[in-house]
Amino acid sequence: MIVHDSPHPSVDIPNKTIWEIVGDQLSVHRHKAAFIDGITHEKVTFGEIYERARNFAVALAKDGVKKGDVVILHSFNCLDYPMAILALTSLGAVCSPASHLFLPDELAVQIKAAKANFIITHKELEATVVEAAKMCGITRGSIYTMGHAPDASQDLKSVDEVIQSSSDYSFEFEKIDPTTNVLLPFSSGTTGTPKGVALSAKNILANALQVDHVENLHGYSLGLVPFFHIYGIKMMHLSMYQGAAKVILPRFDHDTFLRTLSTYKVVYHLFTGCVQPNYNI
Repeated sequence: MIVHDSPHPSVDIPNKTIWEIVGDQLSVHRHKAAFIDGITHEKVTFGEIYERARNFAVALAKDGVKKGDVVILHSFNCLDYPMAILALTSLGAVCSPASHLFLPDELAVQIKAAKANFIITHKELEATVVEAAKMCGITRGSIYTMGHAPDASQDLKSVDEVIQSSSDYSFEFEKIDPTTNVLLPFSSGTTGTPKGVALSAKNILANALQVDHVENLHGYSLGLVPFFHIYGIKMMHLSMYQGAAKVILPRFDHDTFLRTLSTYKVVYHLFTGCVQPNYNI
């Protein structure tokens, strides 16, 4: 067997989770923008997202979420999405990202297959989640909502509210072995129904670092690829590892996309070619 070596040097994979890496780099990146909403232009710094993730993790632990528990993360791209992933990783819980385009019965399939007991969703999508949860025997008390929506339900737990109420709870974070499975994305189902793919914290970090030496994101990159997709998760981890800012868009819109590229002088965005031939980018 012929072994083909890469022309690039070997990649040193840190024996840490992305949660630890972000924390370790706060002395350098604390006040740097981590994620920016391309619609509202609201931004969160690395220091802010780390503290918010820490407080949300404490709130989840207070509600009984523990290492190994599977939590569905059901949302389009938003500022709290990477925060939720950091929070779950810090606990050693398993984040199973689900498409925000799912109908209730489709979401229920993933909930059951993943054996999830908790769900985090966006307020705009809560109706879908409530119906899917009912199909799976998950109570409303195990559903958390993030973001904003004018007609949001008042009886579901808001991420903002549980964070505020977690200050009185004493919790000690344990070191999570990087080989622990912390992600359970589902395949697209091209050869059957979607299947869960268990990934450790080290798996996803190693995948991101494969391109660290050739994809320098020090400048604005665009977070348009859905974060529930493995490629979106990979690029999210890479930007956090590099301490680079990512501009987030919830969905593709021609005008918004082009305006965002221009406004933020985006230096990196990998995407599938546009369906419309007149958009020759």
